[in-house]
Parts: sequence; C-alpha cells; structure tokens
Amino acid sequence: MNFFCKIYYNLFLNKIDINKLKKEQKEITIINIKKHLNIFILMSLIMPYCYFVITNYYIDKIDIVISSLLGVLLISGTAWFTMTFGAIPISFCDFAVQITAHLFASFAFSMAAVFVAASIAVPFLSPILFLCFFTLYSASVKYDIVDALKLGIDEAIYKQAKVGRIYFVGELKKKKNTGGTCDK
Repeated sequence: MNFFCKIYYNLFLNKIDINKLKKEQKEITIINIKKHLNIFILMSLIMPYCYFVITNYYIDKIDIVISSLLGVLLISGTAWFTMTFGAIPISFCDFAVQITAHLFASFAFSMAAVFVAASIAVPFLSPILFLCFFTLYSASVKYDIVDALKLGIDEAIYKQAKVGRIYFVGELKKKKNTGGTCDK
C-alpha cells in the first residue's frame, strides 16, 4: 500500500488486521482501499465546489437543491447497500469492484453535497451534520471492505448445495426403485 492508502486505512479501517487475511482477501481489500481513497479525494474536491455554487447561485433555492440531491442519495445508497459481493462469482471480481465503485461514488458524492447544502441552510446544525456525515461515510466504507471479503460465497454455497441435491436425488431414486415411498 502506498503512503496515502496507509493514511486512509488508519483513519477508517484500522480495526481490520490486513496481515491476518488470506492472500486473496488481502488483494481485494487493498483494491477496495484504493477505490475508496480515490472516491474520498474526489468527494473532498466536490464539497468546496458545492459550497461555492450553492452560495453564489442557488442560495434562494436551497430546498430544491437538497431535494434534488436526496433523490440521488436515496437511490444510489439503496442500490449500493443492497448489492453484495457475496452474490457475485469470483470470475467477475473486477466488474464487482467497478460496480460498487460507481454506486458508492454516487452515494458518497450526493451525501457530501447534501451535507454542504444542509450546512449552508442551517449553519448551527453543521457540527451535528458533520458527525452524521462522517460516521455514515466511515461505516459505509467499513461495510464495503468487509462485504468484499464475501466475494463469491454464494457461488461456493451453490456448489456445496449441488452436491447435497445430487446425493438426495440419488437416494430418492433408490427408494423409488426399491418400492419405498417419499409420501408421508
């Protein structure tokens, strides 16, 4: 991990001991840390831009700005939290990281813009809004990193379940051939 990834890791993910992870888990974790660091940098650039645009052009339409951003925040947040790495086959690992990067970026950017707009609208609530923003962002990053460790688990469960189904179908055929019944 490079210097900035280490700082980001220590800020948001220090409870995950990356050295105790298996090789594949460590690789996906480092890929995800880089993904989240890039999104964090872009989000940090978006926030001052939003402040400038809102205060100079849309100060009298702040309710419309917040309402517009909330739609994106809710849709992208719901889609991102609903998707799980566990449901994605290992062969689609790169694609999974790309999908989650796009959904999380949309969620993080709209969340940052809502934070900025709400802080402009109600400045005395800014400290509380910041705590909510920071903890939600931090929890989301941790959720995504841990969720990535489940990559391909549904595929593995399916393969194990298939072995069980084959066994039970064989047992049912034996019963049928020997005159046994499956009915209660």
